[in-house]
Amino acid sequence: MDNCQKISAVLADYGFNCIRSADNRNSTDLLVLHMPSGNMLPSLLKSRLTLAGKYGGKGLWMAFPFSEDRYLPGHDRLRDIVGERTPALENKSWQQDVLLSSSAPTTDLLEGIEPYRIPTVLANRGSWFDP
Repeated sequence: MDNCQKISAVLADYGFNCIRSADNRNSTDLLVLHMPSGNMLPSLLKSRLTLAGKYGGKGLWMAFPFSEDRYLPGHDRLRDIVGERTPALENKSWQQDVLLSSSAPTTDLLEGIEPYRIPTVLANRGSWFDP
């Protein structure tokens, strides 16, 4: 089962409908729609924690796995957490290419993104929709 199916299956249990984008319009792979509220989260499916300058300021959400868990933070909030908890945004790759990817987040970083772990995020929906 791929990342899209796994995230969609978990979110479905909480009233979300996930629609995969066929054309990757506006950098969106997956539209996550909360059926009761009508809130829509344009999301990117990634195989690991990923940041890119081209995604900044667009209101995008990053859907990615780590270990057995799935996460769904807003891209810009994720960038802030990475900057607060690691020196990663100071590295050459980020400064030259504005790209960062990690398959092994540090313990401190995992603590920072814990509020965006599915279903943790769903238990705290009041603030979750704020990227």
